[in-house]
Amino acid sequence: MVVATRRTTAVTPKRMTVAEFEQWQLSWDDASRYDLWDGEVIEMAPAGDAHGAITLELGRLVANYNREHRLGRAYAAETGFVLDEMRQRVLGPDVAFVSQERTTQPPQPGFFRGAPDLAVEVRSPSNSVREMVTKANGYLAAGTRLVWIVDPDSRTVAVYRPDRAPEELVAEGYLEGYDVLPGFRVAVAAIFDV
Repeated sequence: MVVATRRTTAVTPKRMTVAEFEQWQLSWDDASRYDLWDGEVIEMAPAGDAHGAITLELGRLVANYNREHRLGRAYAAETGFVLDEMRQRVLGPDVAFVSQERTTQPPQPGFFRGAPDLAVEVRSPSNSVREMVTKANGYLAAGTRLVWIVDPDSRTVAVYRPDRAPEELVAEGYLEGYDVLPGFRVAVAAIFDV
């Protein structure tokens, strides 16, 4: 799969393993974000206004809900999740959550080993729908139990869960945490009215 699009560029001609990528990330003094997909380092463009505001709102909602119910740990966009060591895949979702039984105390340096239980990706104008679907399916294949793909342009959220067809929620619908964040429920419109 080629993830590189108009918004992303390979930053190194050499392919990297997860271990090399992690070491490189730790030593790289740069404000940019990077993913690793099938060994290719992909630079992510800075987020735009709507993307940043929506991401922060979703992160706030997930983190506050988690803090109130003590279900696990919420993560910001800079967190790398090793989805597949063999295929050399590391992604940094815009917002993530990992259940209590899968977290370490205290948090460890380096990337999280494994997929998040919840991965949230907010689509930027330069993201293709195909790229977002590929990411969602990559998370699910690695063991993520719930993926929200948020589209600010259409004001919709595509919900991905294992062994189910994706569900598209419109502004009048409600985004739920299902068994990942039990009891979590927010109006889709509220995500975009930031």
